[in-house]
Amino acid sequence: MIKVTFGQNIAAYETDFADKDSTLKSFLDEHHIDTAYGQMALDGTALPAGGLNKTFAEYGYTDEEGRNSCWLICTPKTPNA
Repeated sequence: MIKVTFGQNIAAYETDFADKDSTLKSFLDEHHIDTAYGQMALDGTALPAGGLNKTFAEYGYTDEEGRNSCWLICTPKTPNA
């Protein structure tokens, strides 16, 4: 299992566990995180278009120590930014 700290950079973060073979999109949908209004980042790296459809394993996250946790954060886009 992958320990995922997730949320939006303007709100409190939560932590839960995900299977390494689940997609980032399915994990976010299960936790009611709306990705339509912001830029998603995985461990500080902005995800490309279609990046949410990849699995945690495709990004290199496994059950092994050192690769079994990540941050998945949505940074909202604002009209004045």
